[in-house]
Amino acid sequence: MFTQYHLSKSMSPILVVALLVSACSPAINWDYPRKPSNTFAQPETTTVGALFQEAADKHPGLSGFSIIRQGGPAFMARLAMADLAEKTLDGQYYIWDGDTTGLILADHLLRAADRGVRVRLLIDDHYMSESRDNNIAALDVHPNIEIRFFNPVRNRRWRMLSMLAEFGRVNHRMHNKLFVMDNAVGIVGGRNIADVYFGVQKDHNYRDLDVMSAGPIVNEISASFDLFWNSEWALPVAAVVKEHATEEDLRDLRKRLEEKLTASTSVNSRFPSCPASSARSAKASISSLPNGVASSSVKSLTLSSGILCPSQVFPRYLSAGRGALNSLTHPGSSL
Repeated sequence: MFTQYHLSKSMSPILVVALLVSACSPAINWDYPRKPSNTFAQPETTTVGALFQEAADKHPGLSGFSIIRQGGPAFMARLAMADLAEKTLDGQYYIWDGDTTGLILADHLLRAADRGVRVRLLIDDHYMSESRDNNIAALDVHPNIEIRFFNPVRNRRWRMLSMLAEFGRVNHRMHNKLFVMDNAVGIVGGRNIADVYFGVQKDHNYRDLDVMSAGPIVNEISASFDLFWNSEWALPVAAVVKEHATEEDLRDLRKRLEEKLTASTSVNSRFPSCPASSARSAKASISSLPNGVASSSVKSLTLSSGILCPSQVFPRYLSAGRGALNSLTHPGSSL
């Protein structure tokens, strides 16, 4: 009791300072207008969606799953989904680092948005910062990209003080991790977006697991995303940052992205950007995949380390996924 008393007494000045700093911080606009949006409702009209719909029709109510164990293929799959998306991309993550893999995926999302794909990103605010706020706000300027923070802290510079002052609210975090393309294919699992999760940072040895899914379960994954996205806890970037970004900020971001990714030659050799023609040829390959795919093709998810464009290798993932849907089915009501 004596120790607890002194600890409480010593913490009092810190809490007072935290409350004062938090009170003087710019207020988050919780009433900022948020336009509700929902997942794409016709995945079967897309190239990839049509591929899986054919198999799903043969197994009503069932879904197919393919496990992605290694970090390299897990990242390659996300890049390919961004490259082959035709309508929508939805991403929800606890961590999205501004390291090499984070920048590469952001670049692919930007390219997708330039093609007319609607991109929605929901990121937990726990690891955000003022500098990251500015970069994300610049990306949010794109007319086809919308980014929201989950439960943001009030003070963007002195985050710890703000957390102490509002611990009851700020302690509610979002650890969801999902990526969905055209509401046709989804990836869920333990990987956030950062080098350590994809085997790029050599002094780390993370072991995580992703599940690529197709069939009715993807609509349930998307419904979960929509629930968080349209909730009062998800705030648009503009409601949080000090200054709204401009078109000039977006142009500057594009330039810095290009410079940083060009400098990261060792990583880019493993996860290269590809011309639009690669995606078009991949879609042609997808359309010509045979109807029957053996369940053993799931093993193709462990790809070799050869240098290939993500959209060129993705048909192997889709082939494996449809094989899973044909042979390794599971009720779509659970994952």
